[in-house]
Amino acid sequence: GEPLPPAPARRLEALPAPRRIGAGWRVLDGDALKPEPVSAADAGRGSDTEPVPARAALARDDILRFPDGPAAEDAIRLALARADFADPASWEDAAWEALRAHPQPGTWGSGQGEARERAQAAMLQRMLQDVLSTEIAPGLRLRHLERGRWLSGLEFTLPVSGLTSGELEALRLPALAADAPDAAGYLRGVIDLVFEHEGRWWLLDWSGAQPGLRARDYGAEALARDAAARGYEQQALLHTLALQRWLRRRVPGWRADTHFGGALRVYVRGARPGWRNEDGSACGAHRFQVMQEALKSGKAPWDGAQP
Repeated sequence: GEPLPPAPARRLEALPAPRRIGAGWRVLDGDALKPEPVSAADAGRGSDTEPVPARAALARDDILRFPDGPAAEDAIRLALARADFADPASWEDAAWEALRAHPQPGTWGSGQGEARERAQAAMLQRMLQDVLSTEIAPGLRLRHLERGRWLSGLEFTLPVSGLTSGELEALRLPALAADAPDAAGYLRGVIDLVFEHEGRWWLLDWSGAQPGLRARDYGAEALARDAAARGYEQQALLHTLALQRWLRRRVPGWRADTHFGGALRVYVRGARPGWRNEDGSACGAHRFQVMQEALKSGKAPWDGAQP
């Protein structure tokens, strides 16, 4: 056959530069979009003259003796995730599983550390007893939850492009809000505990932070300051948005004003039945009020009229 004619010569030209280059596709750790952790002093505890007890004076199984830091936080969370709230017989195994998975520095596997390992396991077991028996909200103790009505470690991934600018602003993510609606990527995170109680769904995140050694260090005012300083409120907003989207597909006729109980942050070192605020409520449990106020006003950006 006849040969093909040569292709016409084309002059290559550079395209004009775009006026704006987007941030590109990315996966962001939503739980990390908050201020850096702060010390108890930086969190702004109120000044007072009440003496601080010496750590050595605490009971040997007191969780206030447990180590601090990331490994300690991981061990505490795993113990709470593995424990059957309604079965105290499971708490010892949960404590040891947590320590094996997240050994504390300078203890696990050393002959000199065996006694400390046993002591730490006892601390975690007592912590489980105290936290699960404390009335963290009116009429609510986790050890009384009905089996099958709680879920530990609910992972979520939210497409940034699917979030409205109002949702992003409510989550206090101005950088992402500026990229909307052409932002590409995802926000991901983990809600420590989701549970249903008396027809309402709650979310709860654990904190192993140690603002102090006294009951007043885990009182309502102290925890409100600490939660604000650590950025826990922003995390609670993100988790509320993720939980609502998850529940809308599972609860018929979902409405946040009738089905959502609230968002809690429980400081496990201070949640114990004997520690009380002046109004009689339990220390160690902080309830985020911003969602409740928004729901009452009808302006919650995560709440829609239709599920």
